[in-house]
Amino acid sequence: MNRQYIDFETYSEVDIKKVGGYNYATHPSTQIICFSYGLDEGPVDLWTPAKGDPPEVVLDSFADGLWFTAHNAGFDWRIWNFIGHKQMGWPRVP
Repeated sequence: MNRQYIDFETYSEVDIKKVGGYNYATHPSTQIICFSYGLDEGPVDLWTPAKGDPPEVVLDSFADGLWFTAHNAGFDWRIWNFIGHKQMGWPRVP
């Protein structure tokens, strides 16, 4: 199937229900607490900022053009790109 599953957990001083997803993801206080990830039907693992760069399996799957799949994909895409990419130097996810 070739899908990379991602699910972020975040913290922010703003309420996403009041400010909306874009404003939440771009707010200076918003940060990544952790994200879970899994490839296809494989095991699910957990990444935290204390571990440094995102796992190679996640970066490789995006570089290989695998589908980015998430329960709330719009939210997870924003968090990856606005915090992971812009603030932490991760590769951009199209």
